[in-house]
Amino acid sequence: MATQTLDAVTDLEKDGKLTEEQSQQYLDRIRKDVQAAKEKYEINRAYQQAALHKKLTQLKKEKLVAKEREQAEALAKFESEEQARLKHNERDPQVYMDSKLTLLSSHQTEKDRLSNQLDEEATEELNKMESELVDNTKQEIEKLKQGVYAQLMQNNGLTESMKNEILEQHARNLEQLEEERQEARTSQERDIKSRLGRLKKDLATRKQQEKEEQEQIRHYEENMVNKLLATQVAVSEEERRKIMEEYEKNLITSENSLALSKMRQQRLLEEKVAKMRARQMDKLDKKHQAETRRQMRSRQLERESGESEDETEAKDKGDLMKKQAEEKLNLMSSVSMDLDDDLEAVRVEMLQERAIALQRQEERLGRMMAQLQLDKAREMATIEEQQKALLQLKLNMFDEMTEKGVMKNSQATKVIEAHQKSLQNLEKKVSAEREKQEAALKKRLREKMMEREKSLDLKHENELRLLAGNYSNSTVVRLRRVAMKHKHMKQREQFRNKMDVEITQTLEESRRQFDVQKLQLIHKQEVEFLAALAKFGEYSEAEMKNVLILLFPTEGEEKIVARLKDIFDEERHKKEENEDNSSDSKKNPIKLLFGLKKGKRNTTEGDTLEEKVKKAIMASRNNKSSDGERDKRRSSLAKVLKKGKLAPLNKEEDHVKGSSISPSTLPKIQHQERPEPLGRAQPQFGSDQESEEEDEDEDDESDGDGRMRNAVLL
Repeated sequence: MATQTLDAVTDLEKDGKLTEEQSQQYLDRIRKDVQAAKEKYEINRAYQQAALHKKLTQLKKEKLVAKEREQAEALAKFESEEQARLKHNERDPQVYMDSKLTLLSSHQTEKDRLSNQLDEEATEELNKMESELVDNTKQEIEKLKQGVYAQLMQNNGLTESMKNEILEQHARNLEQLEEERQEARTSQERDIKSRLGRLKKDLATRKQQEKEEQEQIRHYEENMVNKLLATQVAVSEEERRKIMEEYEKNLITSENSLALSKMRQQRLLEEKVAKMRARQMDKLDKKHQAETRRQMRSRQLERESGESEDETEAKDKGDLMKKQAEEKLNLMSSVSMDLDDDLEAVRVEMLQERAIALQRQEERLGRMMAQLQLDKAREMATIEEQQKALLQLKLNMFDEMTEKGVMKNSQATKVIEAHQKSLQNLEKKVSAEREKQEAALKKRLREKMMEREKSLDLKHENELRLLAGNYSNSTVVRLRRVAMKHKHMKQREQFRNKMDVEITQTLEESRRQFDVQKLQLIHKQEVEFLAALAKFGEYSEAEMKNVLILLFPTEGEEKIVARLKDIFDEERHKKEENEDNSSDSKKNPIKLLFGLKKGKRNTTEGDTLEEKVKKAIMASRNNKSSDGERDKRRSSLAKVLKKGKLAPLNKEEDHVKGSSISPSTLPKIQHQERPEPLGRAQPQFGSDQESEEEDEDEDDESDGDGRMRNAVLL
């Protein structure tokens, strides 16, 4: 605009309508006024832009802080509700983790969307402010121009046609300049959208990659837990549930820790990048301001020399603005690339931490399962050790009472036979109950397997249905359907193998529990029988306490006192003595025992019960007889014991039948060899060794003495 006005003044001077002095005055006035308007525009623009930028930055910070506070409250509420559901087993931990990750992702998306929205609003505010300043500057220049034109038309011969021509040329120049600016702006917006599109695509790809990695890790973790469970011999449903709860609890803790660590590192990284971007942007702004000042000084010199033109100035200014905008975009892109590299490094670091956490979890679960199996083995071994000790005590009590004359050998034989018959009846009863409950358990497990298989089939059908709706190309659908069916076949096979293992382990654990229950019932009946023997033999509590200390050296005072109380329980003795007289005393060993005619105890002959137990223990510890000697002793015992009477307790088949866990396969206890189960112990007595080979054909009394001494050997 100023160029056309200056040209008009020059033409008037050439036509002689203006003197050289007047022309110079008009030219100086026009340049001075235009320069003043532009300087005012630049000053106002810089001041208002800085103030508006500060205001918008503070507003953005406040809104982002408010959004973070709102999201933190939403996350806390989510955690509270989900933890309550998890505590009451109303929520699958996998669903919880997926929901939490989805919530965190949505929170980040909301923050990004809000940040972009605030940036767009800030850009609009800046553009609006600059547009208002440009309009105000244009109005001022227009007033100056109209004043100059009016004065030229009034005093110096400027015609209306010359004025209109100047205005039309100015309008054309403005239109061309606006088109160039609009084209440049469109190109910049297109570049920005393209780069944002690539960033969004990269972000979506990264999220999908992270999701696939999470699925692979979870699949591996599930396989790891299943493999650990599959190595166990027997696992009950309750134990499996506890193991899975422990695994899920560890998984949730690990996921939370890693997710929080990742979010914290990402936030620190974003803050670091933001500070670096601000520093670089500030440095670039200072550079641009210096370039702008240099350009303004250059234009000032050109105007002073009369070589400046408005179109040239506008073009130079537009080129500079375009160059500066490209430099800012390049800076943003380089910072974004650095951020992507840093985020990738964070992702790799998180994967490494996840691998370490997974290894720790595997070790923790392995220790837990090993401890579980050791506890089971220790339980069985403890019961068997107690049975062995009680058997030794029982036979020594019989031997002591026959030697002291409290009962005859034939009487002892009858009581032992009745007791063995009672134990056999108890075992039959428990075995029948075991078969009944095992059949019910098998039925329930089969029904459970069928329900799970139906759920899996329904899931597969839904996946196939979704696959058909996601693709329009029939060929692609057909190929993907084949691949998915193959995947479903593998999953179904893995599911069945897993269920077979679970059923086998559950049945084995059920059998083990029945074995433990049977041994506990036998133990209880043995204690009742020992209590009856103690009362019949009139043993004192002090003597019996010393014997129990010898038999159970590892037990403390409290357990010894408890065992002693069980043996000398007066209430139970009264109950046993006052049982219904209609019961068959031949079948009840305790009734049979108290129905015997008791002899007078001879205190001068034989060892006391405590001495017999001591000798038995020492002989058991020093037992180094060869297999041949053991076989010879068994043969001798077989001759002494009549057919159908008192079958040798140390025969292999007299061990607990139906046990699914062989003691030989169980680990050692406290670095010692496991004790032989009930019926396999063979304590030796040197004083009785000779009696095994004597008096095989004597009368009933003599045979009774031999049987009782050999019974002690068992």
